[in-house]
Amino acid sequence: DIEGDGDVDVFVTQHSFHHTAFVNDNGNGFTATTIAHNNSIVNTTSPAVVGDVDVDFTVENVFTFGKVAIDLTAGVGIPLGGDYSSSETVFAFGGVAKYSWDKFDLTQSVKYHLVDDYTYMPILGGFIADNVFEGQTSLKYKASDKFTIGANCGQYYTDGESTITAGPSVSYVLTNNIDLHGSVDFILNDDLDVENMDTVVSFGVGFKF
Repeated sequence: DIEGDGDVDVFVTQHSFHHTAFVNDNGNGFTATTIAHNNSIVNTTSPAVVGDVDVDFTVENVFTFGKVAIDLTAGVGIPLGGDYSSSETVFAFGGVAKYSWDKFDLTQSVKYHLVDDYTYMPILGGFIADNVFEGQTSLKYKASDKFTIGANCGQYYTDGESTITAGPSVSYVLTNNIDLHGSVDFILNDDLDVENMDTVVSFGVGFKF
């Protein structure tokens, strides 16, 4: 049996390697980006530290409709056998619609995770034994060259369980290589097998080399 605990704090560190290739077709180009990253998870209910290797692939601006651009995404998550690793390799695919005007950026992304046995997703209460649909809506305002504020809405669905979140986010470019970001997501509705959640607070520091 797979059991979860709703009262859990999870700390995630992510080490990423990006490779970007730009393909130009008479000035109408698209960008293909491969991102390989290792997620190290520390759960406050257990001192175990585990790592999964995720590889995400994005092809940007595959379709354009006026000011709207569509990206296609795919990913694979390879478990390393820790206490909170997935049981098997997890595949994902989806897309992102983007629209920008003046200092505003609006994005809508969808992603479908193919889960073979189980995977660990804290936003859905812990271990999940079914495929997961994820939708993210984000509206960002670039207040300056360094400071961006946003509003986000997330939707997560699996067989018999779901979570809907909404809240603000901020990001600040400290230097060309370092950025700070944080968000607070309030639970608007959840239908989980574990104790209901109240809020999800995220913060982090990004480094680029």
